[in-house]
Amino acid sequence: MGFCYQKNFVNPTLPVDEAQFYALVRAKQWNENIDKYRETHDAALKRKLPAFIFQATFDETTSKSGKTGAWRKQAATRLTGLVVMDIDHIENPLTLYQGWVEKALDFKKLGIVLIYVTPSGQGIKIVFKADVAKGNLIDNQHAMAKVLGVEVDESCKDASRMSFICKESDILFIDKELFTYENKEFGERYNDLYRDGHSAAERTNTKKILTNTNLTNLTNNEALKNSCNSCNSCSKNKNDECSKNKNDERRKQSRMLRGALAQAGAHEAPPRRSV
Repeated sequence: MGFCYQKNFVNPTLPVDEAQFYALVRAKQWNENIDKYRETHDAALKRKLPAFIFQATFDETTSKSGKTGAWRKQAATRLTGLVVMDIDHIENPLTLYQGWVEKALDFKKLGIVLIYVTPSGQGIKIVFKADVAKGNLIDNQHAMAKVLGVEVDESCKDASRMSFICKESDILFIDKELFTYENKEFGERYNDLYRDGHSAAERTNTKKILTNTNLTNLTNNEALKNSCNSCNSCSKNKNDECSKNKNDERRKQSRMLRGALAQAGAHEAPPRRSV
């Protein structure tokens, strides 16, 4: 499947193969731009760099100006099965990388296909294979961060996020599988969710929402219990009314839970069918 790149913000994305990748990271123009950016910290220089989008390619859409192309839009996402993790504000990226080497971390076994120093010279970009069992893009980043002993940049959760190119000399590790890898299972599981704008951590948010919803349910159930205890000696009609109120409240809680789960990009198990 491969990934894509964007030459600048006013052009659609284009496919990247191995030859195109090396042409970009070896280009004298971009190498000089990166060097100058590290000297001056002028953000305008970084914004002029081409950028890879490792984690997705994009269906053709029409831009606001009416131009058709594979524009970098989350709503047109096709996930590749790769995950990108940023580690920013590192005084010496090479020291961090060397620490992983000294710990004998097996990058290939971890599913890592690319590690490079970012254009600022004070960050590391890691591209690795997604594990659908661990969750979505940001969930996989959290899992990898624990292995590497680093913190995740939470802003890197979207499927359309760019990764500015590097110089070839800044590549610390690369596996050729970077250029051919595809995880169809991951795409089938998450494409529609990302297209709908759900990119928050699935595991963490689902757990939090379930906890909050359960607390709300406990409060509501307690209120129902108290209201029914106050009418233990009521007539049959009133008892019927209490039962109706209970059922209405349960349906309301169920709707609340489904809505909360949908917002987090999670799914409630479908109701069981009687046979």
